[in-house]
Amino acid sequence: AAVYLTRLGSESLIGSSTIASNVGGGIAADQPSVALSLASDIVAANTKDCLTGDLTDRGYNLDGDGSCGLTAPGSKPSAPGLAAALGALRDNGGPTATMALALTSDPAAGAVPTGFALPGVGAPVCGVPDQRGVLAASGGCAAGAFQIEDAPSIRAILTHLRRSSSHGSPGRRIR
Repeated sequence: AAVYLTRLGSESLIGSSTIASNVGGGIAADQPSVALSLASDIVAANTKDCLTGDLTDRGYNLDGDGSCGLTAPGSKPSAPGLAAALGALRDNGGPTATMALALTSDPAAGAVPTGFALPGVGAPVCGVPDQRGVLAASGGCAAGAFQIEDAPSIRAILTHLRRSSSHGSPGRRIR
């Protein structure tokens, strides 16, 4: 399992994380009374996503196979197509490998409303950069560890090209 809990005690929170493509399971616990909360997470494409039923759903989580028992507002207990929307674990920029969200129309994109804050943390999820240092697109943010960026506007691209052409070799002027 990717997350294996063994201690009794205070509640642990996993927030804005992607737990995917693990053999043996995504989340497991050796005791049924281990307290774990999920908030704004993706758990998908594991042999079985959750091998423990004792999770607290804090909202806006996505479960690929329905085994996590998600019930909070905004959570999707069984998100068809979620596994297919996750890219391979690779360098997408930043200090660690990530699983990119393949499409802006996948179930994780925009799944978390702008004002949602991780319980006990206080800062809105959408105002915190993902593990690559990228802020969420302007229409809400994605569940999981990877945020979808706003596409550059045509105006921004033309401005960049104008500046590049004025500092480089002579060429056609872009209006």
